[in-house]
Amino acid sequence: MPPPRKPGFSPCIRSGYDRVDPDEEKIVDLRSAGKPRPRFGGRGEQKTDPYPDNRGTLVSLGHYNPMNSFISCSALVERGIQMKETRHMNATRHDGRFITIEGIEGSGKSTNLSHMVEFLQKAGKTVIATREPGGTRIGEILRGLLLDPEQDMQIDTELLLMFAARAEHLAKVIRPALERGEWVVCSRFTDATYAYQGAGRGIPNTRIATLAHWVQEDFRPDLTLILDIPAEEGLARVRKRGPVDRFERERIAFFERARMAYRAQGSIF
Repeated sequence: MPPPRKPGFSPCIRSGYDRVDPDEEKIVDLRSAGKPRPRFGGRGEQKTDPYPDNRGTLVSLGHYNPMNSFISCSALVERGIQMKETRHMNATRHDGRFITIEGIEGSGKSTNLSHMVEFLQKAGKTVIATREPGGTRIGEILRGLLLDPEQDMQIDTELLLMFAARAEHLAKVIRPALERGEWVVCSRFTDATYAYQGAGRGIPNTRIATLAHWVQEDFRPDLTLILDIPAEEGLARVRKRGPVDRFERERIAFFERARMAYRAQGSIF
């Protein structure tokens, strides 16, 4: 008989997922770079990994519960502090690291990002907290367009605006910070594009991968944390906050597809 689950902790359904118990300072079976992961894309599309070679560490977390303090990130970051250099890391990056936090709406990304930044700062790191889409003046303008519920936008337009914002973000915030040896913690990155525009909207993975290679080349996160929560529960949290944006007003099926895309990322281990 499996051990009882603690309230607020939902282990991922696939054994390939690493998980962090929100009540404990430890990592269960943390895996490192270099293993491919499947992706959900348009119907009939082959599942592809946007980071097929020497991916940074991938960790999937139980879903955030506000009744707990927060999902422990200190052990994850200690692991990150000691991460070995991998082939994708630019020699000019010095000791900087790029950490991304992923998950559907209401999964606790902002809360856990704040805790992670606080922990890193206490560990003596210079940290930049940022988000996608956004993070720059142009990126925030594009974010406004993307989230505006009054905008009736084609899905390809949405995809291109996401990568336009990402190009600015990489050039003006992320890469310069890493070259200075700083740590960057970002709410969402290219994984979100595969989950939302790929699985959610049905855009082929090959199209997303082409844009990702053009904008990012071989750049990728050193550590990705995935927060999991049932779509219905996440949306209920979001809609309690007030008016919803263009994405938050989508039907539950959209977020279920995005969630499945996130959950599938560890299935090949």
